[in-house]
Amino acid sequence: MEVKRFEKTGENIGRLWRKLWENKYRFAAGDGSSLEEFLSWATAESTRIYDIENGKGAVWVTNIGPFNPTVEWSEIVGNPHAFFWDRTLLGRWEEFREAALWIMRDAGIDRAIGQSPQQGKLARRFIERLGFKRIGTMRQANWFSNGVVQDVILYECLLSDLEGKEE
Repeated sequence: MEVKRFEKTGENIGRLWRKLWENKYRFAAGDGSSLEEFLSWATAESTRIYDIENGKGAVWVTNIGPFNPTVEWSEIVGNPHAFFWDRTLLGRWEEFREAALWIMRDAGIDRAIGQSPQQGKLARRFIERLGFKRIGTMRQANWFSNGVVQDVILYECLLSDLEGKEE
């Protein structure tokens, strides 16, 4: 599976916004329809965006930074988000695991923390097949639902999980 870092040019970001909008992706805050909201995370220094298979999907990792910036050494944490609009990517779990490993290494992340709405059975299955471990439920959250309160399942994945090491 080809994965490459997305160049954050105005044209590329605009193209990604249109593709996400066409495929009914909405953002967590507000009603998700705001280009300004999209630009705030897409252009942030702490965000990396990756192209999957030459435009068949995208992964972005937000909030990349130390888990605890007050200590001398802290693991680097990021929040991955994935969206795929080409069905030819379905079922390619081993390739996705390799891509996730490459992305974590490229972004310098030791721990990825992800989430899925409780009703998102396909999203949860995808996250778990990648190697993420369920760590709990955030009750009455309003993510992914245009303001409707619902529970959100939280996941984490260590770099060592994807490398096949146990820690």
